[in-house]
Amino acid sequence: MRLQSTSNFTIEDLGIIENDVYDIEVDNNHNFFGNNICVHNSVMIGLSDVIDKCKPKDPHEFLLNFGKTSLEPIIARGYKNLEIITNAYKNTMVMKTEKICSVGIIQAKKRYIFNVISSEGVVYKEPKLVMKGIEAIKSSTPKICRTEFKKLFKLLMVVSESEIQAEVERFREEFEKEPIEKMAFPRGLTSIKKYIQKVGADGRKVPYIKGTPMNSRASIMYNHLIKTMGLNTKYQYIKGGDRIKYIFLRKGNPTGENVIAFLDKLPPEFGLDTYIDRDLLFTKTFIEPLQLILTAIGWKSLPIASLEDFFS
Repeated sequence: MRLQSTSNFTIEDLGIIENDVYDIEVDNNHNFFGNNICVHNSVMIGLSDVIDKCKPKDPHEFLLNFGKTSLEPIIARGYKNLEIITNAYKNTMVMKTEKICSVGIIQAKKRYIFNVISSEGVVYKEPKLVMKGIEAIKSSTPKICRTEFKKLFKLLMVVSESEIQAEVERFREEFEKEPIEKMAFPRGLTSIKKYIQKVGADGRKVPYIKGTPMNSRASIMYNHLIKTMGLNTKYQYIKGGDRIKYIFLRKGNPTGENVIAFLDKLPPEFGLDTYIDRDLLFTKTFIEPLQLILTAIGWKSLPIASLEDFFS
């Protein structure tokens, strides 16, 4: 949804279904005033250089004390100066150590993975993986991929690049053995009626108008096949509001399309099993979301052969 800032708010449906809701923010500065209260996000500070230089016996205890005795007093003085400069009635700004993490991977603003050792002074028996805004774990990613991502991200905190690549290859073999229903992209569907056209209208041979979104196009083609093959008594039509799945098809398939949608099961009557592009599905559902994370640390999801490897 998009809210337009006018005297009377209006709501525009963008046709996108998302499960995540993010907090408000302003351009160029995460701090803003709401109801006369300064609202702001946390600040992350990397202290690996301090740990390397001081070499404490207990890095976690050291960081707790460092935050309390060194950082917090400096921040408090800064807020006091801000109070004086702005002639504020009272300073209500306070910052304290929130989380201590052993490893942090930041893909972009509000997209990160942290290996949290403690939070609010509570030390975990085992580090807790905290993820936010990561495309790989959204509901629009197949469940088998989300499960593997969570496993892989834990390994990412403690293993090498080559070990991650080996795990990716192991999962590829597992992925290819799964039924197509588990590989497919899950998606929410709004309305498809506005994209439908009669076959042959305006000289076109497809049952949808030009510019139809992929998930709607895949759903319309599914309904078209159900109707033309007389399968409507066995399978339900896809309609607006349904939760669908869609897959990629290789060229030369009977539909002439590169995608097809379905509800719970791809009808075998379509005869599309041998045309399913499993390699492209693996790339789109797993490799590309994973590489977005690995790029942040300069790693590759798959080994890259060099010229030296060729001659060795």
